[in-house]
Amino acid sequence: SIAKGYVTELAGNYLEDNGLEYYIINAGGNVKTGKSHKGYYNIGIASPINPTETFEIVKGENISVVTSGGYERFYEYEGVLYHHIIDPNTKYPANNMKSVTVIGEDSGICDALSTILFLMDIDEGKEFIKDYDVDVIWFTNDNEIIKSDGFRYE
Repeated sequence: SIAKGYVTELAGNYLEDNGLEYYIINAGGNVKTGKSHKGYYNIGIASPINPTETFEIVKGENISVVTSGGYERFYEYEGVLYHHIIDPNTKYPANNMKSVTVIGEDSGICDALSTILFLMDIDEGKEFIKDYDVDVIWFTNDNEIIKSDGFRYE
C-alpha cells in the first residue's frame, strides 16, 4: 500500500523538474509540499476519532506528511471494526493504535514507514525509525498522542 506515497513523490518531482518550486499536493492521507512563500505550510492531521477534525498541525516546507490508520477505510461486523491494514502475523487488522503519521522528505518512504509503524508497538517503532531521518506521531488506542524523540515540527 505504498503506491500512493510513491506516486505522490513522483508528482512532486515532476513539478520541481518543470520549474514549479511552490506547491502542495494532497493525495488523501499523503501530503507533499515544495517551498512556501511564508517559509512553511500548515498541514493538519485528521483525528482518527473524528476525521473532520484536526488533532495536530505540522509546520514545514519541502516535506511529506503521511498518515496510516484504520479509521477511514473499514467495515463493522457484529460490533467489531475491520480495516485494511492487515497484520501478517495474525491475518487480521492490526490494532496496536488508531493512527501513525510520518513526516520526512520522501513521500514514498514516509508511506512505507507509516504502514510498517502501524504494525508495531510504539517502543519497537521508536527503535526502528532510528535509521531514518523522519519524525513520527502515534495516536494510541487510549487517545494519547506520542511523538518521536526530538520531534522537529511543532
